[in-house]
Amino acid sequence: MLIKALRLKGFKSFADETYLTFSKGINCIVGPNGCGKSNIVDALKWAIGDTSAKGMRTDSLRDVVFKGSEGRRSARTAEVCLLLAREDLFSLPEPEVEIKRRIKINGEGEFFINRRKVRLKDIQEFFASIGIGNRDYAFIEQGQVDRILRMKPYERKLLIEEAA
Repeated sequence: MLIKALRLKGFKSFADETYLTFSKGINCIVGPNGCGKSNIVDALKWAIGDTSAKGMRTDSLRDVVFKGSEGRRSARTAEVCLLLAREDLFSLPEPEVEIKRRIKINGEGEFFINRRKVRLKDIQEFFASIGIGNRDYAFIEQGQVDRILRMKPYERKLLIEEAA
């Protein structure tokens, strides 16, 4: 699966619509502390169906909606749109698949696959069908690399076997 693009609007620190494109191979997101790198990973996890506020580093899933700042009003909704290249991984006929997740400030959520309204379960099942879930090794979060590097060789071997 190739993530082609990620669009965020009103999600955490991304008040304005932000559009990121990705290329084949390894993509790295770098920047100074506090610029939103971890929020991009949170957005990816949220788009694939993560329902854990702790996983989003918030107290409540409603907290992913931009809270406002000096001179900026808070957002009414948070939206993350993920554009995937099919690459023969899933059975949909379109060459691209768009996954969108939206949450309103009142906590009401909406979910879409190719602009068709679906349930959260449908999004989670879609990603599970191509081997990606919100609890697997698709995302390496901050602190995990250091933890892996500090593991004893046999612990690292167990981790690699579990991921495989």
